[in-house]
Amino acid sequence: MKKSLRGAIILFVLLLVYCTLSLLNTFFLKRDTPSYLPIHELKQRDDIDAVVIGSSVIRNGINPKIMTDKTGLTFFNLGIPGMRVPSVETFVRFAEKNSHPKYFLLALERDLVGVESIQDYNLHKRIWPHFDSLWDRFIYYLNISWRNGLWIENALVFKSDPVKTWEDMKKVLTIDQNSTYYAEEVHAKNPQLQYEGDGFLRALVYEDGNKKLAYEYYAWNGASYPGIPDKQVRWLVELRDTCRKLNAELIVIIPPTHSIITFSQLPNMEFTEEAQRICQEYDIPFWDFTRMKRSLWPDLDSYFYDVGHLSGDGADCFSDAFGSFFSDYLNGQDVSDRFYDSWESCLEEVSLVNAYMDFWYDDDGMVHAYADYIGGPSVEPSFCFTLIRDEHEDILQEFTRYKQELILDPTLVQGETICVYVRDDTHPERPPVQFISECP
Repeated sequence: MKKSLRGAIILFVLLLVYCTLSLLNTFFLKRDTPSYLPIHELKQRDDIDAVVIGSSVIRNGINPKIMTDKTGLTFFNLGIPGMRVPSVETFVRFAEKNSHPKYFLLALERDLVGVESIQDYNLHKRIWPHFDSLWDRFIYYLNISWRNGLWIENALVFKSDPVKTWEDMKKVLTIDQNSTYYAEEVHAKNPQLQYEGDGFLRALVYEDGNKKLAYEYYAWNGASYPGIPDKQVRWLVELRDTCRKLNAELIVIIPPTHSIITFSQLPNMEFTEEAQRICQEYDIPFWDFTRMKRSLWPDLDSYFYDVGHLSGDGADCFSDAFGSFFSDYLNGQDVSDRFYDSWESCLEEVSLVNAYMDFWYDDDGMVHAYADYIGGPSVEPSFCFTLIRDEHEDILQEFTRYKQELILDPTLVQGETICVYVRDDTHPERPPVQFISECP
C-alpha cells in the first residue's frame, strides 16, 4: 500500500513539474513573429496542395503565389530559420491538421543534415507554442529528447528567449487573434522585410549581389567533408514513409546559391552529390538547383543580397522558372535534362565564375598579391592587376596567361586598393571576372 501511494505521489509530482514547465515554455517564451506567423497560418489553412519546407533560404527564396499561378496547385512556404531534418515531420503533421497536401518539397542544406543538425534551440522554441495540447507537447518532447539526449535542455526551452516585458507578454497572448497587425509590424520594425502571407517573407533589398559579393573573399574550401550521418539518412527515409502514408510525395531539392558559394566550396559539391545518391537509393525525387543548366534557367547571381538569400525580386524570378518547371513535372515531362547529372559535367561547360585574391609578405618585406579563380577545367586564365586610387585605375600588370602572382613594393601599395581581373582566353568574348581588395 505504501509503495503504491509513494509511486502515485512521485508520478503526480513529475506530472506537476512537466505541466509547469510546459506552461512556462508556452506562455513565457517570446514569439519570433516572422517564424510564428507562417506556422500559425499553415495550421489554419485547409486549401494547401504543396508545402516547401526549409530554412530562411527558402523563406526568402520562393514566392508561393507565383508557384500557385504557374502550377494550379496552392503552394505554401514554410521556411523556418534553424530548420533540421528531425523536426520536419512535425511540420508535416501541422500541414495535415486541416489541409492534405499532395507534395512536400524539402529543401536540403548542409546544416539541415550535418553532424550538428540534431537540435537547434532557435528551431525548438519556434515549434513549441504551436502544439494544441499538453499531450502533443509531451510526445514532441519525448521524441526530440530521445533523438538528441538533451532531456533537461529541451524541458527548459523558455530560458533561451524568455518574455521580459509587458509587450512581449501581450504578443504571446494576442498574436493568434491579431496576426494581420503583427504581419504589418514586421515591416514597420524592419523596412527591408515584408510578410506577404503564404509563409513568404519578402526581402526588400535591391543591391546588386555581384557588386557586393565581389568585395568578399570566398576562396576554394579544401576542408574534408564528413558526409551525411547514417542517423540523418534514416530520418529522411522515415519522412519519405510518413509522406507516403499520407498519400503525399516527398521531393528533395537543393536550393540555389550564389555562384561564389556554389563553385568555390568543394564540400558543397560533395554534399549535393551524396544527397543525390541517397535520394536515388531510396527512390526520392531529387532536384539540385545549384547544378541547373544555366542556358535553361535565369541567372540569379545579381539577385542575392548575401551568398544564400535571394531578394524579393530574386524570389519572384526563381519562382517563375521553378513554377514552370514544376508544372512540366506534373504533366509527366522528363525534367532531368534541365540539370547537370554531376559536378564534373557541370564544370566541363561552366567557364569563369569568380575571382579572388590574397596578400602575404615574404622575408624581404615585399608584398605578394596572389590571385586565383573558380571555373571549369577548360579555362585558360589570364590575369591583370590594377591599382585603384582617387577614382583612377592604373595597370600594374597587363593580361598575362597563367601569371597569377605579383610582387609589389609595400611602400607603394600598402593600404591601397588592388583589383585583379581574370579572363578566360578560350572565350575571349566573355567579360572578365574581378576581385577588389585592400592591400594590408
